[in-house]
Amino acid sequence: MQFLNRKLNTCIITAGGEGSRLKTITKGMPKPLFPIDGISCLERSIKLVKGFNIKNIFILTCYRKELLIDKVNEYNKKYLLNIKVIQEDSPLGECGGLWLLKKELKDEILLINADLIWNIDIKRFFTFHIEHDSDVTLLTHACTHAKDSDLLSESSNKQILNFSLKPHKNNIIPNMYLGNSGIALFNSKILSKINPPKEKPSFCNHILNNINTSNLKVFSYNTSEFVKDIGTPERFVQVERILESNLVNSKSYINKQKCLFIDRDNTLIECADKEYIININQVKLMKDNISKIALIRNKYDLAIIITNQPQISMGLASWDKVISINSYVIQKCLALGLKIDTFSLCPHHYHSGFDGEIIELKQDCFCRKPKPGLFLKESYFRNIELSESVMIGDSETDEIASLRAGCNFINVSNL
Repeated sequence: MQFLNRKLNTCIITAGGEGSRLKTITKGMPKPLFPIDGISCLERSIKLVKGFNIKNIFILTCYRKELLIDKVNEYNKKYLLNIKVIQEDSPLGECGGLWLLKKELKDEILLINADLIWNIDIKRFFTFHIEHDSDVTLLTHACTHAKDSDLLSESSNKQILNFSLKPHKNNIIPNMYLGNSGIALFNSKILSKINPPKEKPSFCNHILNNINTSNLKVFSYNTSEFVKDIGTPERFVQVERILESNLVNSKSYINKQKCLFIDRDNTLIECADKEYIININQVKLMKDNISKIALIRNKYDLAIIITNQPQISMGLASWDKVISINSYVIQKCLALGLKIDTFSLCPHHYHSGFDGEIIELKQDCFCRKPKPGLFLKESYFRNIELSESVMIGDSETDEIASLRAGCNFINVSNL
């Protein structure tokens, strides 16, 4: 793949761990080689990567590497690829082996953990990476197990704003809803900017811990596509059941997505007329509404909050504060059974004269509801079929915006 003179020809799959938590199932076989619904995670990844015309694959391994070498010889013949096994003399963790390849790598690299079941539109991911002139792009998703996940917060331009690596300080889960997925794109030049790790951190952990000292541009590609690890017996069984359906493939952005768009204020949380939520302490969940919306959520591929937040342009709340509030709402909705994948907001306001207002955000924009800009933006980014999607809101503004975008509309009071 090539875009603006930047190429993606190489994939690295990290397969060095023992998979100790899964040994009751794998009986000592390396977990990337253990079949799940008949095909191993490793072979699934190789097939998907080949589908995007990426022909050079390196596999980093240490545990029972002789078994993996035999399999790779089989895969090379079967898929007509150039797969090489890089043997670590001792375990170097998820990313330590990258520096063994430093002289062989060039251009952009796709990095995948070997214990993942996934299906994403790599071309769309790569386009995002290049358009943002990113050094590293971490593929992220709405996290359903925050306690044992590395959590991230992205800024308005999708650059990583804040992060909290597990174990979280004082066992407190921060107001961040995005988890690292185990898939990333990076420019090979970063291996000259960052020293190899002394411990055995994850790639995400090592990058984020060096984000400032190495002056890296690190972005979050937040997707609702299917990515899940099989690292515990519970997750293995869960994924095995999912694979029996077509859910893994259907959620790829190669395919059109059906979206549930959801208004925030007076749909998910209370907000008095002419008032603005500028602090998390103001958030009062509308639990009855959330429970009703959760009942229809599974009919859609993804769910997105669509919300006007003019308090940003008014100078009443910063971008960071509003992002934190929305992340908090998403976390609380998940706890009540409603999974929301992301949010999309308009920060503009066309009336001036507020103390501390941000002049450049004072405009009659195309994204402020009842205009359809936020819907169209998300449709382009996530390949959403708007005619098959629906907006749930509480106002005429929500209804007009959704109809202008070509969506159906449901008033939350009618659920």
